[in-house]
Amino acid sequence: MKVERAELEKKIIEYAKETFKEPEMTLQSVLNEAEGYDSMAHVQFLVDIEDWCGVQLEDSEVRRDHTVRDVVEIVEKKLQEKE
Repeated sequence: MKVERAELEKKIIEYAKETFKEPEMTLQSVLNEAEGYDSMAHVQFLVDIEDWCGVQLEDSEVRRDHTVRDVVEIVEKKLQEKE
């Protein structure tokens, strides 16, 4: 799946806003600082991203103290590895 960086950022921010019930999520937002963050929401966030772009994300790769930008970079790298 070929995805432009801007599209990847937009989609992951969307998932973060929806999953963590945090309308103000940005690339700089830390996952576990979102009001709706908990371990179940974290797993759902990863599953949503995996389903959308077809990459496998491990809990150990995407930590709760990562920013949304960190997640974008991890997913971008995974997509590049798939090409």
